[in-house]
Amino acid sequence: MAITLLDMLLNAGLITRVQFDDALKNRVIFGGKIGTSLIEMGYISEEELARFLSNKLAVPYVSPKQLLTIPQETIDLLPRDMAIKYGVIPIKLDKKRLSLVMSDPADLKAIDEIGFITGFIVRPLITPEVRLIQALSKYYQADMPPRYQHIIEILEVRKQASDAPQPQQPVFTAPAPNVDAKTAQLEQPVPTIPTPTLKPKPTVKPKPTVQPEQMPPPLPAPVPHKPPEQEEDREEYLEDLEIVEDGAWSEQIRRFQPDAVSNGLAYAENSEEISDLLITELGRRVRRAALFRIKDHSANFWKGFDRKMTITGIDNLRFPLTEPSVLKTVADSAGIYLGPMKETPINHLLYDALGGGQPAAVLLMPVLIGGRLVNIVYAEGDEDLNTLVPDLQKLLTKATLALEILIFREKILML
Repeated sequence: MAITLLDMLLNAGLITRVQFDDALKNRVIFGGKIGTSLIEMGYISEEELARFLSNKLAVPYVSPKQLLTIPQETIDLLPRDMAIKYGVIPIKLDKKRLSLVMSDPADLKAIDEIGFITGFIVRPLITPEVRLIQALSKYYQADMPPRYQHIIEILEVRKQASDAPQPQQPVFTAPAPNVDAKTAQLEQPVPTIPTPTLKPKPTVKPKPTVQPEQMPPPLPAPVPHKPPEQEEDREEYLEDLEIVEDGAWSEQIRRFQPDAVSNGLAYAENSEEISDLLITELGRRVRRAALFRIKDHSANFWKGFDRKMTITGIDNLRFPLTEPSVLKTVADSAGIYLGPMKETPINHLLYDALGGGQPAAVLLMPVLIGGRLVNIVYAEGDEDLNTLVPDLQKLLTKATLALEILIFREKILML
């Protein structure tokens, strides 16, 4: 499955899951990109986020200073309507290669369309959404919503605070001693020296560790570039931005785009679409799988496949959850089951119905809506099923959210 922004930020220890959830709610309410909400809420700095994404996507980062000092002849390379429509700013033209600053370099459709219309080979660069909107306002007189203007003001205040010199602690210099002074001191009572209060060192929270099976594949080395405060010449700095080979960034970006299953679940219209997407994705990973609906103390067969062939003829098969079986174990615990199937009448009926042959090990996972068990996913595989658990947990989480979305839609229509 695709690596998400949440995965990247959490694995890097830059934010917590609670912070991401807060930013996601903020985005749903106020709009914009998730990165804008993270910056707005102070969970991450704009440069930290932009440089992080720059390294992950193999796309150079453009600083606010550089973005707001682009020559007019460069701006004129792109018509106003096109710049506003796609949310891009031209920053350099080298022969037929046009470098465009974007807030979303993963928008490959926009890149292709701009390249087709202009005849240029488009090479994306990245900057935070709020800075791109600021540049569009400056160069193309695009409207800037008050929210973004307010965020920019906050960022400027933060920058001034970080750039301000820190006050130095006063240094006490004792006066040079003399004989009379020493004599006088001997006659005075010795002052009591207060014991300094030591503040405990702040506890450093360890960064979250990632199990080996959850680690994303190795990423290419970061794209080196000079920060704007060190640039001696703007053109020389722009040359450094062009070290990414043609096509390298697009291949890297595709790894972070939402996959077809995620997109399908996000916009599913009914539970049948969700179950089809779930079974199809399971078909790519395991040898045999089935999806059961839980109702009236029984697990009712819904859909399944055996060696990529759809299982038919058992649509009315029901497995009671009152007798010992792996299905009952999952229903009672509402947890994952991974292991062998014991010899029980229901287990025997189960694997015979699904294709025959007692499996060495099976994986069963529950689907819960509001704490209520609604489905059980059953899987057998030719490889170690334990290695599939993290990805399948994420898949079921997405399917659960898709089902909850359907419920909320129905509530909206009925209120």
